Amino acid sequence: MKKLIALLMMVCLAVMPFDAFAEAAPEDAVVINWEDVSAMTEGVEGDFWYNEDLGLKFWLPTGFQEIEFTQEQADQGIVNLYATSDNDAAIAVSYVDIGGDFDAFLSQMAENGASDFEEDVINGLYGVSFTMKDTDTAVVAFPTEAGAVLTYTIAPVSNEVIATALAIILASIQPAE
Repeated sequence: MKKLIALLMMVCLAVMPFDAFAEAAPEDAVVINWEDVSAMTEGVEGDFWYNEDLGLKFWLPTGFQEIEFTQEQADQGIVNLYATSDNDAAIAVSYVDIGGDFDAFLSQMAENGASDFEEDVINGLYGVSFTMKDTDTAVVAFPTEAGAVLTYTIAPVSNEVIATALAIILASIQPAE
């Protein structure tokens, strides 16, 4: 994950405000801006996917498609699932009420094996990224004013080519216009 963030850090400059997300970012947070990263998508077909309920969008290469999920997954907070047609890479978007205690959420993630925690500001949205090595995933978690957490979970991160594409996708998360 540190490679992913380092790749994005090289091209990041500024942030935009977005009121739905609660936390103020510390001065040492990694700042990522889509305007600075979008050039990396030149020559790659893709488009933005919108989630009107969350008021967010993110860019996906053409090879990804939306996947149906079960009611049980929806009950666990899944709001969108995407995967490549060959299932080599996947992205899950979840929204879960955590009772407003983001620090407790992060502590629970650490107890479950998360590591490499890093505070980020992605297109003005404060979040914390971390990896789950046992499942070969990277997560970006955004606390919300509603006391919930919005997570983008991507896998696999061990494949460098896929990890680079997934880093670009994460850099595109932003408020829908």
